[in-house]
Amino acid sequence: MAAALTAAAADGGTKLVVVVENVFASANEPLAVTVETNSSVISGLDGVSMLGVIPRRIHMHSSPSSCTDLVPWLRREGGVEGGSTRLRVVAQGQSATPVLISNLRVNVLHTGPPVAGTSLYCGTQGVAQIRPIFIDLDAQPPTVRFGSGTHPFGFTVGPGEIETFDIEASTERAYVRWTLTLQLLVGGHREAVQIDDHGRPFETTPAPAAHDAWSWDYSEGWESPSGQTIPAGHPLAPTAP
Repeated sequence: MAAALTAAAADGGTKLVVVVENVFASANEPLAVTVETNSSVISGLDGVSMLGVIPRRIHMHSSPSSCTDLVPWLRREGGVEGGSTRLRVVAQGQSATPVLISNLRVNVLHTGPPVAGTSLYCGTQGVAQIRPIFIDLDAQPPTVRFGSGTHPFGFTVGPGEIETFDIEASTERAYVRWTLTLQLLVGGHREAVQIDDHGRPFETTPAPAAHDAWSWDYSEGWESPSGQTIPAGHPLAPTAP
C-alpha cells in the first residue's frame, strides 16, 4: 500500500521529520514499514552529492526542476541512480508483543553492464550524517554492514515503538536491480517484510564521472561539461556516446 505521511523521531535531542512514501504492512501485521527513497528530502542525507544516469536508448522529454527533483525525475524517466542508492526505512511495532527484527537481507534480482547515457550530478551542499547501514552490492552475496561493523544486526520493536534505518547501497562494477527483506521473529514465529521501490526493484549503477555530467547550477538550470546551460525542465543533450 502506498501512502504519504510524516513520521517524527527524536535522536540525541534533535527532532527529525521524515517524509515517507511507501507503507509495507496492513494494520493487522506486526510491523509497519515506511520508506523514503528521495535522499534530498531526508534529514541528515539532504547534503550528499547525487548522480543519475538516463540510458541512451531513452529519449528525454524534460530535465529535473532542481536537485530535490533529481531522484523522482530519474524514476519517472526510466533512469538509474549512480554509485549509491540511499533510503530511509522506518519500522513501527504494531503487535501486542515485541517484534525482533533479526536480519536485513538483500535480494539481487538482476545484474548487468553499467548503464551508459546522459548523466546528471548534484554536488555536496553540506556534511551528511554517516548512514548506519551500508550494503555492498558488488559482494557475492551482497554484504550488509551495520554502523562500524562491530555490532550485530538485531532490534526489538515494542508496540508503537519506532526504529529508523538509513541505508546506502553501493556498486562500482555493475548495474544491479535489487530489493530488501526484513526478517522478523514474532511470538516465536518467523515472518518477513519485503521492501522495494513503489512495487518495483531498486536500481543502482556505477557512478559516472561527475565531470562528464550535466551539473545543477544552484540557480535555475543545468550546465554541461562544455559550459552550455539549459533551463530546468528542458531536455538535455546526451553526455555519453
